[in-house]
Amino acid sequence: DFEPIQPIKPEPFPLDAPGDVLGKAARAIAQTVQAPDALAGASVLAVASLVTQAHANVQAPHNPHKKIPLSLFLITSATSGDRKTGTDDVALCEVVRYRKEQAAKNKRDILQWENDNAGVSAKDRTDKSRLATLTCDNATIQAIDVQLQHQPHIGIFSGEGAGVLGGHSMRGDKQGEGIAYYCKAWDGAPLDRLRVDHTSSL
Repeated sequence: DFEPIQPIKPEPFPLDAPGDVLGKAARAIAQTVQAPDALAGASVLAVASLVTQAHANVQAPHNPHKKIPLSLFLITSATSGDRKTGTDDVALCEVVRYRKEQAAKNKRDILQWENDNAGVSAKDRTDKSRLATLTCDNATIQAIDVQLQHQPHIGIFSGEGAGVLGGHSMRGDKQGEGIAYYCKAWDGAPLDRLRVDHTSSL
Protein backbone atom coordinates (compact mmCIF):
# COMPACT_ATOMS: atom_id res chain seq x y z
CA ASP A 1 0.00 0.00 0.00
CA PHE A 2 1.12 3.50 -0.77
CA GLU A 3 0.59 6.44 1.51
CA PRO A 4 -0.99 9.42 -0.26
CA ILE A 5 1.35 12.30 -0.86
CA GLN A 6 0.68 15.02 1.66
CA PRO A 7 0.62 18.59 0.36
CA ILE A 8 3.65 20.57 1.44
CA LYS A 9 3.18 24.15 2.53
CA PRO A 10 5.57 26.22 0.42
CA GLU A 11 8.16 28.41 2.05
CA PRO A 12 7.68 32.19 1.68
CA PHE A 13 9.24 33.50 -1.52
CA PRO A 14 12.68 35.00 -0.72
CA LEU A 15 12.14 38.49 -2.09
CA ASP A 16 15.58 39.59 -0.90
CA ALA A 17 17.39 36.76 -2.72
CA PRO A 18 17.23 38.28 -6.26
CA GLY A 19 19.15 41.32 -5.05
CA ASP A 20 18.31 44.89 -4.18
CA VAL A 21 16.90 46.02 -7.53
CA LEU A 22 14.93 42.92 -8.52
CA GLY A 23 13.84 42.21 -4.95
CA LYS A 24 12.41 45.69 -4.51
CA ALA A 25 10.72 45.49 -7.90
CA ALA A 26 9.07 42.16 -7.04
CA ARG A 27 7.94 43.46 -3.65
CA ALA A 28 6.47 46.61 -5.21
CA ILE A 29 4.61 44.60 -7.85
CA ALA A 30 3.22 42.21 -5.23
CA GLN A 31 1.94 45.13 -3.17
CA THR A 32 0.58 47.11 -6.13
CA VAL A 33 -1.14 44.21 -7.89
CA GLN A 34 -2.12 42.55 -4.60
CA ALA A 35 -0.66 39.26 -5.76
CA PRO A 36 1.32 36.57 -3.92
CA ASP A 37 5.04 37.27 -3.56
CA ALA A 38 5.92 34.14 -5.55
CA LEU A 39 3.96 35.32 -8.61
CA ALA A 40 5.59 38.75 -8.57
CA GLY A 41 9.02 37.21 -7.99
CA ALA A 42 8.64 34.80 -10.92
CA SER A 43 7.50 37.60 -13.23
CA VAL A 44 10.47 39.81 -12.32
CA LEU A 45 12.96 36.97 -12.72
CA ALA A 46 11.50 36.07 -16.13
CA VAL A 47 11.78 39.64 -17.40
CA ALA A 48 15.29 40.01 -15.98
CA SER A 49 16.31 36.89 -17.86
CA LEU A 50 14.81 38.21 -21.08
CA VAL A 51 16.56 41.58 -20.99
CA THR A 52 19.99 40.18 -20.04
CA GLN A 53 20.25 36.99 -22.08
CA ALA A 54 21.45 38.79 -25.21
CA HIS A 55 24.30 40.43 -23.29
CA ALA A 56 25.84 37.71 -21.11
CA ASN A 57 26.08 33.98 -20.46
CA VAL A 58 26.57 31.81 -17.39
CA GLN A 59 29.84 29.94 -17.04
CA ALA A 60 29.15 26.36 -16.00
CA PRO A 61 30.86 25.62 -12.65
CA HIS A 62 31.67 22.03 -13.67
CA ASN A 63 33.12 23.05 -17.04
CA PRO A 64 34.92 26.40 -17.33
CA HIS A 65 34.78 26.18 -21.14
CA LYS A 66 31.01 25.71 -21.32
CA LYS A 67 28.76 28.77 -21.39
CA ILE A 68 25.02 28.57 -20.83
CA PRO A 69 22.49 31.25 -21.85
CA LEU A 70 20.97 33.45 -19.17
CA SER A 71 17.60 31.87 -19.88
CA LEU A 72 14.95 30.73 -17.42
CA PHE A 73 12.05 28.31 -17.85
CA LEU A 74 9.43 29.26 -15.27
CA ILE A 75 6.08 27.55 -14.69
CA THR A 76 3.76 29.13 -12.15
CA SER A 77 0.65 27.37 -10.89
CA ALA A 78 -2.02 29.76 -9.66
CA THR A 79 -5.76 29.74 -9.24
CA SER A 80 -8.07 32.10 -11.09
CA GLY A 81 -7.98 35.51 -9.48
CA ASP A 82 -4.42 35.26 -8.17
CA ARG A 83 -3.44 37.93 -10.70
CA LYS A 84 -0.73 35.99 -12.51
CA THR A 85 -1.33 37.96 -15.70
CA GLY A 86 -1.37 41.18 -13.69
CA THR A 87 2.14 40.61 -12.34
CA ASP A 88 3.44 39.80 -15.82
CA ASP A 89 1.82 42.92 -17.25
CA VAL A 90 3.50 45.21 -14.72
CA ALA A 91 6.88 43.48 -14.92
CA LEU A 92 6.77 43.61 -18.73
CA CYS A 93 5.57 47.21 -19.07
CA GLU A 94 8.96 48.58 -20.22
CA VAL A 95 9.50 45.56 -22.46
CA VAL A 96 6.12 46.21 -24.09
CA ARG A 97 7.04 49.88 -24.60
CA TYR A 98 10.36 48.91 -26.18
CA ARG A 99 8.64 46.25 -28.30
CA LYS A 100 6.25 48.88 -29.71
CA GLU A 101 9.18 51.13 -30.57
CA GLN A 102 10.97 48.14 -32.09
CA ALA A 103 7.92 47.21 -34.16
CA ALA A 104 7.51 50.76 -35.46
CA LYS A 105 11.20 50.94 -36.42
CA ASN A 106 11.07 47.51 -38.06
CA LYS A 107 8.09 48.52 -40.16
CA ARG A 108 9.90 51.63 -41.33
CA ASP A 109 13.02 49.59 -42.13
CA ILE A 110 10.95 46.98 -44.00
CA LEU A 111 9.22 49.63 -46.11
CA GLN A 112 12.57 51.21 -46.89
CA TRP A 113 14.09 47.83 -47.78
CA GLU A 114 11.13 46.95 -50.02
CA ASN A 115 11.37 50.30 -51.79
CA ASP A 116 15.10 49.79 -52.34
CA ASN A 117 14.67 46.16 -53.50
CA ALA A 118 11.51 46.22 -55.59
CA GLY A 119 12.96 43.75 -58.08
CA VAL A 120 14.01 41.12 -55.54
CA SER A 121 12.25 37.75 -55.66
CA ALA A 122 9.40 36.98 -53.25
CA LYS A 123 11.46 34.40 -51.34
CA ASP A 124 14.32 36.81 -50.67
CA ARG A 125 11.88 39.54 -49.71
CA THR A 126 10.35 37.27 -47.08
CA ASP A 127 13.78 36.38 -45.67
CA LYS A 128 15.12 39.92 -45.61
CA SER A 129 12.03 41.81 -44.44
CA ARG A 130 11.16 39.66 -41.42
CA LEU A 131 9.60 41.54 -38.51
CA ALA A 132 11.58 41.13 -35.28
CA THR A 133 9.75 40.69 -31.99
CA LEU A 134 11.16 40.60 -28.48
CA THR A 135 8.33 38.55 -26.96
CA CYS A 136 5.46 36.34 -28.05
CA ASP A 137 2.54 34.63 -26.34
CA ASN A 138 2.96 31.29 -28.08
CA ALA A 139 4.72 29.93 -31.15
CA THR A 140 5.72 26.70 -32.80
CA ILE A 141 9.35 25.66 -32.45
CA GLN A 142 9.65 26.04 -36.22
CA ALA A 143 8.60 29.70 -35.99
CA ILE A 144 10.92 30.32 -33.04
CA ASP A 145 13.77 28.63 -34.89
CA VAL A 146 13.29 30.85 -37.94
CA GLN A 147 12.94 33.97 -35.78
CA LEU A 148 16.20 33.23 -33.94
CA GLN A 149 18.02 33.27 -37.25
CA HIS A 150 17.28 37.00 -37.41
CA GLN A 151 17.62 38.05 -33.76
CA PRO A 152 19.67 36.85 -30.75
CA HIS A 153 16.88 36.00 -28.30
CA ILE A 154 13.13 35.88 -27.67
CA GLY A 155 10.88 35.57 -24.63
CA ILE A 156 7.72 33.46 -24.53
CA PHE A 157 5.27 34.77 -21.94
CA SER A 158 1.92 33.05 -21.67
CA GLY A 159 -0.74 33.46 -19.01
CA GLU A 160 -2.13 30.05 -19.97
CA GLY A 161 0.34 27.18 -19.81
CA ALA A 162 -2.08 24.99 -21.74
CA GLY A 163 -1.61 27.30 -24.71
CA VAL A 164 2.07 26.32 -24.83
CA LEU A 165 1.93 22.73 -23.60
CA GLY A 166 -1.12 22.02 -25.76
CA GLY A 167 0.16 23.89 -28.79
CA HIS A 168 1.10 22.40 -32.15
CA SER A 169 4.72 21.70 -31.13
CA MET A 170 3.59 19.65 -28.11
CA ARG A 171 0.91 17.50 -29.73
CA GLY A 172 1.21 13.81 -30.46
CA ASP A 173 4.42 12.81 -32.18
CA LYS A 174 5.62 16.44 -32.10
CA GLN A 175 5.89 16.49 -28.30
CA GLY A 176 9.29 14.81 -28.07
CA GLU A 177 10.78 17.12 -30.68
CA GLY A 178 9.31 20.18 -28.98
CA ILE A 179 10.63 19.27 -25.53
CA ALA A 180 14.05 18.37 -26.96
CA TYR A 181 14.24 21.73 -28.72
CA TYR A 182 13.51 23.70 -25.55
CA CYS A 183 16.00 21.59 -23.57
CA LYS A 184 18.71 22.27 -26.14
CA ALA A 185 17.94 25.99 -25.98
CA TRP A 186 18.16 25.98 -22.18
CA ASP A 187 21.47 24.10 -22.26
CA GLY A 188 22.97 26.45 -24.83
CA ALA A 189 23.37 23.71 -27.44
CA PRO A 190 23.45 24.77 -31.11
CA LEU A 191 19.95 24.83 -32.59
CA ASP A 192 21.04 23.54 -35.99
CA ARG A 193 18.15 22.13 -37.99
CA LEU A 194 18.38 20.90 -41.58
CA ARG A 195 15.25 21.27 -43.65
CA VAL A 196 14.19 20.90 -47.23
CA ASP A 197 12.57 24.05 -48.50
CA HIS A 198 9.17 23.03 -49.90
CA THR A 199 9.63 25.55 -52.70
CA SER A 200 12.82 23.86 -53.88
CA SER A 201 12.91 21.13 -56.49
CA LEU A 202 15.12 18.05 -55.91
